[in-house]
Formats: sequence, C-alpha cells, structure tokens
Amino acid sequence: MKFALDRNKNREIEKEEVVERFSDLASEDTDGNGALNGRELNDVYFEYGKDRFLSGGRTHRVRSENYTQYVTLNEVRLDPPAIDMHVDMRI
Repeated sequence: MKFALDRNKNREIEKEEVVERFSDLASEDTDGNGALNGRELNDVYFEYGKDRFLSGGRTHRVRSENYTQYVTLNEVRLDPPAIDMHVDMRI
C-alpha cells in the first residue's frame, strides 16, 4: 500500500507527494504517540486500487459494477507499521 502527503493542500496527489518510506509519515505525528489518527490524517492519503488515492480519516464511497464499498482509514501506526482500516461492502 502506498501513502502520500498532500503538501500543497490541493486535495490531489502528485507523483512527488507519494512518500518513499513508511517512516516519512512520522512528520504528521504531532502528538508524538507513534500513530496517526484524527486530525493527523487530514493530509495523509492512501492508495486504494490502481492509481487512486483516498484521504485518511474519512469514509469514502467506492463504486464498482456490482457493489459499493465504504472505506475508512482510521489509524496509521508508525512503529511497528500497521493500519486500522474499515471496509464495508454492499451488494
């Protein structure tokens, strides 16, 4: 899974905003608890599908031909690396 930081705040991810290493996300850990959650996810995006980035901390509706998914990235743990993501699929 790829991550990106929306550094220019335009809500679109450009190639140079994709982080090289998972540890690069640590710059968003403002409270120093080793995890990104709540407002810390505002500028964090994650790749969901091919070349599609969704913002962290909010629910996104992703439609396909036969089903709809509701995807939420709730938390990114930095050490050890882990994510808390919720995916609800409806047919």
